[in-house]
Amino acid sequence: MNRLESYIAQLRDAIHGDLWIDETFAKKLEPLSAHAAFIQPVDGIHSVAQLVSHLYQWQVSVCNILQGLPRTISAEDSTLDWIANETLSLQGWDALKAAFYNGREELLEYLRTQDDSFLLQTSPTGVHTNEYYILGLIHHDMYHMGQIGLVIRLMK
Repeated sequence: MNRLESYIAQLRDAIHGDLWIDETFAKKLEPLSAHAAFIQPVDGIHSVAQLVSHLYQWQVSVCNILQGLPRTISAEDSTLDWIANETLSLQGWDALKAAFYNGREELLEYLRTQDDSFLLQTSPTGVHTNEYYILGLIHHDMYHMGQIGLVIRLMK
């Protein structure tokens, strides 16, 4: 397995794979009711729905960057970064999860058309390589998967 195939497997498995940590997004998100998904168990703590939206927005932005399209989000512009629960609830929990899962599949489909040389290419921003963004997305996933677990635990 080459490096890109390994990254593709990690991105796929974070959703519904057989990970050593015995946790995936599907295991955390699927049992959650629509009501529970929008609960903020402590003031200042994001809901699971907000975390999934955040993950989705960054996933879309990274996918765009890798394809040479404009990024859609940045740490300096939080318009799409942390969307209010009230706004997200209009979209609905099932639609939010579907967007996250479908966005991941679109990213994986694009990455499957590439090879390891793609990883070393500098992104259109000229600052980082494609590998930097892919690894960043993997790390971002794991960080927020842990947060989702804590939010769910705080609700119990």
